[in-house]
Amino acid sequence: MWVGHTYYKYIVDNYENLEDYTFFLQGNPFDHSPNIINNLHKHMQKLDFDFEYLSEHVIHSTFDLECRLNWQCKNIHANFEKIFDKKCIKECIFGAGAQFIVSKNRILQRPKLFYENIVKMLEYTIDPIEGHDVERFHKYIFTFLF
Repeated sequence: MWVGHTYYKYIVDNYENLEDYTFFLQGNPFDHSPNIINNLHKHMQKLDFDFEYLSEHVIHSTFDLECRLNWQCKNIHANFEKIFDKKCIKECIFGAGAQFIVSKNRILQRPKLFYENIVKMLEYTIDPIEGHDVERFHKYIFTFLF
């Protein structure tokens, strides 16, 4: 399964029992964050935020540009609408490697069904193409309440 599936399956399975903060990391977090250990220590000393990327390369782009640069994201607009039930916004900010910390309070601002729908979107195959889009949506899933 795509790494995003694991993240959102964890949220669904633990929705009623989440810790105050959840750290989401890839199996090999050093690929995108060679300094991940230092970054974790830094963030753990001051846990007073709702969402922070742990990825060292945070990309500021547009969803249109992402569609042109990444063949995997050819349906990014449709998938945004499927998840958020609204037209895709222009700005795209995402942490390469999909590594981040999110607070329990921020997760709980969306209903469990919201996360269940993401899990369904990502569970139909071993490497669903939608996973590339969801990676670009993490910040919007946890910080933008449309």
